[in-house]
Formats: sequence, C-alpha cells, structure tokens
Amino acid sequence: MNCKNCGKRLSEKARYCDRCGSAVKSSSSGRSGTRKTYSSGGGTAVATKTTTRSRDSYDNYRKKKMQRELEQRRRRRRARIAIVWIIFLAILGAIGGGLYAYSYMMRGAKGEPEATPTVEVNAEVVDTTPEPEETQKPKPTATPEPEDNNNPGCEVYIDRAYGFKCAYPADFDSSSLMNKNTRLSLEDSSGDAQVLICYEKINKSDTASGLLMDYVDGLGVDPEFKKAGDKWYSVTFIRNGRIQHRKAIIFEENQLVYFDFAYEQGSDNKNKYEDYIDYMDDYLEKQISKSKKS
Repeated sequence: MNCKNCGKRLSEKARYCDRCGSAVKSSSSGRSGTRKTYSSGGGTAVATKTTTRSRDSYDNYRKKKMQRELEQRRRRRRARIAIVWIIFLAILGAIGGGLYAYSYMMRGAKGEPEATPTVEVNAEVVDTTPEPEETQKPKPTATPEPEDNNNPGCEVYIDRAYGFKCAYPADFDSSSLMNKNTRLSLEDSSGDAQVLICYEKINKSDTASGLLMDYVDGLGVDPEFKKAGDKWYSVTFIRNGRIQHRKAIIFEENQLVYFDFAYEQGSDNKNKYEDYIDYMDDYLEKQISKSKKS
C-alpha cells in the first residue's frame, strides 16, 4: 500500500510511514475502541477500553520525530554544501595569490636588482646637496652643440646647478626610473632601454680606478669591459639579461658625474644603442678637459 500523506510505497504490515511519520490507517482504524470480555467467579463482566486517543498521541509523536530527523538531515546537508564552497573559494584564493606572486616575481626579474642604480623605479628622488631655487628642475637643451659632427641623434643635457653637460638620445622620453642621485631619467619608446644621468659627492681622496672597483664589487658582477683613466672610468657587464654600461668622470675634484645606459640583451635596436653609448662616452669625457681649461 502507499502512504496517503506523502505517497511512499509501504509494506502491508507497516503502521507508520518511515518518510513522513504519518500513521497508516487500516480498515479497523475508524473504530472508537475495542471491547473485551472476561469472566470472574460465576458471572461475566464486560469492560470497554478506548485506544483512539493514545494512538493519535503516538502518531503525533512519531510524526514530529520524523520531521525533526528530516530537519537535521537538511541542516547537515546545508553544512556540507557550505564547507564545500569554503574549500572551493580557498582554493581559488590560493591560485589567485600564487599567480599574483608569480607575476610580481617575473616583473622583478625583468627589472634591475636593487643594488643597481637603474632599478629603483618610482623611488623618491633625494639629493642632500642644496641647489639654487632657479635650477631645481634642470631641463635638457633642444639643440645639439655645433662641434657634434658625428652625432648619431643626441641632444645635450645642461645641468646648471652643478655646472656639467652630458649627451642623451634625442628620441628617448622622460621616465619615472630614478635613484637618489638622478638628475635626468629617460626611456626608449619601445621600453627596451633606459638612461640615467646622475651626480653625487665623493671624497677628495677617491680615484677613478678605486670608484670603478667599488662599483663592480658592490654589484658582484664580472664585467665584460672595464677601464679607468686619471679622472674617468667605464664599465660594461651583462646582468639579468640586460647589458649595462656606465661612464663616469670626476668633476671638480670631489664631484662624480656619470650616466647609466641599460638595454635588453636581445633588443632589435642594439646597434643604435651602442652608437648612443659611444657618443655619450666621448662627450662626457670631453667635459674634463673643458673644466681644466676654464
């Protein structure tokens, strides 16, 4: 037979539905009670016992019990679903965090190490040397100087605050790549190359060769080229897939002026960058002889 409340198929002997807890009424369930007869002594006594109320009370108890069990199963099912969602979201968060960390590491690997002046992107520019107010923000000149006959496309940066000049590629634009000694920061439009023109104070006892060795040892690199003269030094090395070149001159005894030129090792503009470096090297070194004459 089937339960009249929920329709579940039941055995013939079932008295209650094991799904909803409803009582299964049989053909005799409509009776108000049963009659029993028994004899005592020489006479016969008849007793009537009513069972309908007790049966209804038990039916309600069973029904409520089944409902409580169903509700508990529903709560357990909702709890399991919530736990599955929490685990799923935690996995997504871990994957997202891993991808972000990997992206951050890759960006750091493409840039320069912190020990190299050309890697401190968006760093605060701090120069402890006081400058005249009218020369706080030096700007490059727009026209190359007349004697630059072999100019590959450079202009001249004039720093009036410290009284020095340095050539720079005319097709490079301003960049946010700076360190505390940066006077001018430039970047190629392709993003493959960066140039920093810098100034810093040094000790009067410092020599070009000593400054060169301090710079190389501080980076921990084995240069492909290094050379130092009386008042200048040059060094070239490869680091993290980038070719880096520095040319520096000792200017006015205790002042060091230098430029850092860095570009991607596999850049299509490598020949153009090398021409820029050669011209900038020569131009900066000429400032020593001009300074002595003046």
